Amino acid sequence: MKILELEIEGFHSLRKVVWQPGDLNITIGRNGSGKSNLLRSLELISACVQGKLANYISAAGGMKALVWNGQSDKISFRLKTSFEPASGEEDAPKKIFVYNVVLVTSDNTSGYQIEKETLIYFKNNDVEHVSSMLLQMEDSKATIFNYKQEPLQLGKVESFGQESILRFAAKSLTKEQFPLIFSYAEGFKQWHIYPSLQAGCSFSDTLNLAKLYIDYDVNEDFKEQVDASMRAAFGNDFDYLEFVLDEQGSIKNWGVRRKTSPILIDASTLSDGTLRYLFFLLVFLAPIHSSLLAIDEPETGLHPYIAGIVAELATHAARHNPVFLTTHSPEFLSAFDKDSLPTITFSRQVKGETKLNVLDPARLRYWLKEYSLGQLFMSGQLENMALDDDEEME
Repeated sequence: MKILELEIEGFHSLRKVVWQPGDLNITIGRNGSGKSNLLRSLELISACVQGKLANYISAAGGMKALVWNGQSDKISFRLKTSFEPASGEEDAPKKIFVYNVVLVTSDNTSGYQIEKETLIYFKNNDVEHVSSMLLQMEDSKATIFNYKQEPLQLGKVESFGQESILRFAAKSLTKEQFPLIFSYAEGFKQWHIYPSLQAGCSFSDTLNLAKLYIDYDVNEDFKEQVDASMRAAFGNDFDYLEFVLDEQGSIKNWGVRRKTSPILIDASTLSDGTLRYLFFLLVFLAPIHSSLLAIDEPETGLHPYIAGIVAELATHAARHNPVFLTTHSPEFLSAFDKDSLPTITFSRQVKGETKLNVLDPARLRYWLKEYSLGQLFMSGQLENMALDDDEEME
């Protein structure tokens, strides 16, 4: 799944933004400019599709804590995505979807309701002509359409609680009758968003040990990539990861084996940076790729050299599915060059709202003939490019 365009209004500092990301995306900007809110907006969309909207809004402190400046009475998003043809179907058209949802606040601080929801399908990005309405909810009435474009009334919206009609349709209806709705919703199950991986969080808890063990033990390619990446970061003395199982087959202990020592380096003694790095190996090299991966400041807690390896892993992962990162690190940015140039979005806050500028890649490549991305970041040149773009638009 590739995001072609995201339009979001009324969410945190995102009063009204339209964003066209690429495959590998890095958002930069000063503290408080709204970088993390961009990732959180992806979290909101994922929660809406997967039937976790009520929990997401409750955990955030209610709608009033989410709306722009605490003043807006609604949050809306419009997400345009494309799905590449499956293997063996290269001649088939791309599947283009546009999903639109409007959430409105209710009388209390935490309450909300879904005021509008639509899902539209287009072939070959022909948004002017060929389209199919897959789902529509307006005026408190919900309708979905099968593969013959025959409408099916779902009744009053009140009966679906505070979750999306899309979630109900994907969970309750058959794949045979509603293949497009089903495949669209399935794509969000592999969205992995980490908007707050800051230093000090427990990566022994964050790291999915069961998945790491299964992938490492079963998939030889994954094991080779993890071992090579660990040696790149920590030297050739690294030998392999070892997992100790109990009689029930559960992980009792695990750690690192070194070539020069007979002792298992217990995971409890590994640094937070090492655990963090293992976490990135798991998410970037996973045999089953994410359909979207978003991480806030991945360089936090890592040595600059290791952060550079993480940048290479992100570039590798973006060949399969979109990657979204934020950073403050010039060393991390310098790991990318004109041949692995990400889409750079500059975020800044003006009068309480976030403004986004996607920097011109041709202009960036010109500057990269003489300077690194990190140098351009430290000198303020990247910020100047964004301001220049604003002046040209005016």
